[in-house]
Amino acid sequence: MKKFTFDPSYDVESYDKENPKPIEHHFFGLNGLEWYTHVDFTKVHDWFAKQGQPFSIYFVPVHAKTPYSISSYNGPQDVDAHCLGTYFPK
Repeated sequence: MKKFTFDPSYDVESYDKENPKPIEHHFFGLNGLEWYTHVDFTKVHDWFAKQGQPFSIYFVPVHAKTPYSISSYNGPQDVDAHCLGTYFPK
């Protein structure tokens, strides 16, 4: 199986709402009790893996500071988020 990575695409502190860059995205993790976001997939994965509960990670194709609704069971709302999978820590 080929391994792939997502590199952070921008500095989170530089958000231009009027002129967003086309590559801006972030990852959203959710385990039903809490959520966590970051531009680095590995940081989201590792943060939840330490919790010891199953969790899902979504690819969200907007800047990390873009406001959107969150559903406790369905993740990000009002953005074109894509679930990358549900993970089960060992």
